[in-house]
Amino acid sequence: MIKNGKDYILVLRFLILSFCLIEYLLGEDYNSVIIMVALSYIILNTLLFLSNNKMYKIFWMLLSFILCLYTSKQLNEIFYVLIPVNIMDLWSISNSSVLIIFIFILFATIALPLKMIPLFLLITIIVFLFHCIVKKYIVSLEALINENDELREMNSIYSMKIKSMKNYEKQSLYATKLEERSKISQEMHDKIGHTISGSILQLEAAKLLLNKDKDKSEKILNNTINVLREGLEDIRIILRRIRPTKEEMGINRIKLLLAEAMKNTKFTYSLSFHGDIDNITYAHWKVVYDNLTETITNIMKYSKGDFVEVNIQVFNKVVKASIKDNGMVEGVINKGLGLRGIEQRCVDMGGTAIIDFSDGFSIIMILPIK
Repeated sequence: MIKNGKDYILVLRFLILSFCLIEYLLGEDYNSVIIMVALSYIILNTLLFLSNNKMYKIFWMLLSFILCLYTSKQLNEIFYVLIPVNIMDLWSISNSSVLIIFIFILFATIALPLKMIPLFLLITIIVFLFHCIVKKYIVSLEALINENDELREMNSIYSMKIKSMKNYEKQSLYATKLEERSKISQEMHDKIGHTISGSILQLEAAKLLLNKDKDKSEKILNNTINVLREGLEDIRIILRRIRPTKEEMGINRIKLLLAEAMKNTKFTYSLSFHGDIDNITYAHWKVVYDNLTETITNIMKYSKGDFVEVNIQVFNKVVKASIKDNGMVEGVINKGLGLRGIEQRCVDMGGTAIIDFSDGFSIIMILPIK
């Protein structure tokens, strides 16, 4: 396993060591010291791989190099092929130029016995190519890790911004509601409060004059009645202004229901409506909303799709609301309380519900307009 950009896989050097040991054991000469040498080489190179300190790395590398030279001279020349690995270690640790490494290899080649030069150069080329491949891999891996860290940090920043924006949106919405309430309260006080207060004073005056001046008392009462009528009309105007339309209440609730239900799921949706939406009463909207809630629950439970289409059409005498997904219902679905509830709500409105599982999950509601 690669530890960092300056180390390369231990397996390569151990494979070369295995090759040397096999060649040695196939020869005629055998010395039991070879076992101690092999174990020492493994230990030194493992320590080199595990060390983080540069001086320790150089120390273990030099010991490994000396061990290779000793083994090559005392036991068998085949162990000279372990030296290229040490030269590559030197290149990684010291960050020397390729020219210096080439000079090292050249001097090492000249000093070798003539019969070992071809094999030595072949192993050197293999180790060099392997080192370059691993180094390129390390650079790419580090770039990907850095990019991943940057993306994670950006994701964290954006998540915090989104959370902050949501909090700001909630606070703004709350502040808007408070401002609207304050405005309505002030308007009610200014218009209706003064109207009622003045009317009470006039009624008290009329009460005092009732037995003394009947005509004047009647005139005050008529004036008070007119003032109260105007106050009542002011109340109606204010209520009409703040009361949302049927369309706003219905469509917005449907949109909110779909958005909340599909959030954090694989499903997406489309919502379309045609005709005069003002003809849809609150009772119609409630049936559509309740049935849509139940239908979405069943779609996510039974269907294998990922898209839900909701369409509301208003005709002269009926409202047609259809809900359909693009999935496929597996197995037999029995009409439980939820599906029977959909049918019953439509029947109570004088309409009907058509539930179909043949091509995904589909419900069509036909509701009369009275």
